[in-house]
Amino acid sequence: MISKKEVRRRFGDTAVISRTGGFLLVHLDKPASELVRERTAAFKPEDYFDPDCPLCELQRAQGLVVFDDYGDNADEEILVE
Repeated sequence: MISKKEVRRRFGDTAVISRTGGFLLVHLDKPASELVRERTAAFKPEDYFDPDCPLCELQRAQGLVVFDDYGDNADEEILVE
């Protein structure tokens, strides 16, 4: 499993991290504590990962799941240089 230190290096010190089973859940959208608890309690690997998806297989192997549900900001334009 990926370490919390590695997660902090990849996603920054402000990323919210929770743990369930053998997975670290990284919440980039900075949700309220209650939503973090709900996501963590509801996370079921068998429902989350698509068995035919290479990206899902990589996430499963690393034990890392990233949430970035920004809700109303989903249509916000992101500029990449």
